[in-house]
This record gives sequence, C-alpha cells and structure tokens, in this order.
Amino acid sequence: MEKGAKSLASALLMSAAIFAEILNAKQRELRAAAAPDLNAVRQALKHTAEVLQVSHKAATVRALKLKLLARDALRRLFPER
Repeated sequence: MEKGAKSLASALLMSAAIFAEILNAKQRELRAAAAPDLNAVRQALKHTAEVLQVSHKAATVRALKLKLLARDALRRLFPER
C-alpha cells in the first residue's frame, strides 16, 4: 500500500509531461554549453528537483520510471549505491 501511495504522490507532484519537459530542456541547455554528458544528467536532475520542489532522490526515481534515465547511467552517477 505504501508503494502505491508513493507512486501516486510522485505522479501528482511530477506529471510525466512537465517532468520530461523540464529535464530534457535543462539537459539540452547544458549539452549546448559543452557540459560533459554525465554532468549534464546530474545537473538536469538537480534542476528538475528544485523546480518541482521535490527531493533529488524523488526526481531520480521518477526519471527512471519514465525511462528518461537508464539504470547504467544511474550506476555511473551514484557508484556507491
């Protein structure tokens, strides 16, 4: 039941379309400024979390669920996990 509640809260706070728009726009901006790919992903996730006023972890999980972040990219971003 808790998992369902978290999933519902995630969908309400971070609608798929708005989340993807914010994340992708920031990644494009950073890549245009020649930011290294992994740094662009990291900074775009941070930016998206700040804009939507959610935790970085919540934004990362949402990106994974929406398939906007691959698991291998997650492992490279957070190798200690």
